[in-house]
Amino acid sequence: MKTGNSQILVSFVGGPGMDKLLEMEITLTGSPGKSRTQPIGSRLGTTPVQVPSSLTFTGQYSGTNHVFITGYFSDGTHKAVLDTDL
Repeated sequence: MKTGNSQILVSFVGGPGMDKLLEMEITLTGSPGKSRTQPIGSRLGTTPVQVPSSLTFTGQYSGTNHVFITGYFSDGTHKAVLDTDL
């Protein structure tokens, strides 16, 4: 969710099969082309990502911004769970 030109809030509210989700690696590319990557949880641990969870990115986010989230699961797999523009 874009909360203005200076913040983007990424929220996780759970879903089917998400009890095996250990980490969400969130990459946000702002309109000036700068990328930041931050995780929620840890793929090296055994505790699933807490529900609900959120992460706020603060910076210059006017224009179109790209959010890409990779989920890492307890069975060793990973997959894209979100690929969208805001």
